[in-house]
Amino acid sequence: MTKDERKAKQREADRNRNNKHKISARVTDDEYRELVATAAEYHVSIASMIRIALGVETRAVHDHVVYVDQSQAATMKAQMTEIMNEMQQIRTELRRIGVNYNQMAKIRNTAVKAKRLRTEAKSSEEKKKELQPEISPRVVK
Repeated sequence: MTKDERKAKQREADRNRNNKHKISARVTDDEYRELVATAAEYHVSIASMIRIALGVETRAVHDHVVYVDQSQAATMKAQMTEIMNEMQQIRTELRRIGVNYNQMAKIRNTAVKAKRLRTEAKSSEEKKKELQPEISPRVVK
């Protein structure tokens, strides 16, 4: 899509939104980079970012926002730390279980292989015994 096509699409979108007033503002280079980066991160236009900052589009989600004070924040942080520590312990335990399982699987597979080799060796020994009389030289008197 060319730049002109994007502009035309944006103008059409603006007309459909009933946006009647155009606002122009100057920002520093750092502020502009921050605005562009945030808009790109959330896949919205810079104009949408400005509307969000003005609160036009945040009204829809305002009921879902929960405000906390310093003491609540500290309590929540402590609880989250505890939860994260428990999750780490669970991951560690699961890793240990996985290691034990792999060790048991290796032992079992080694035992099965050893049994198969013993069976093959026994079978080979039996065949050798069966063929032995035919191979042995005959004793002549």
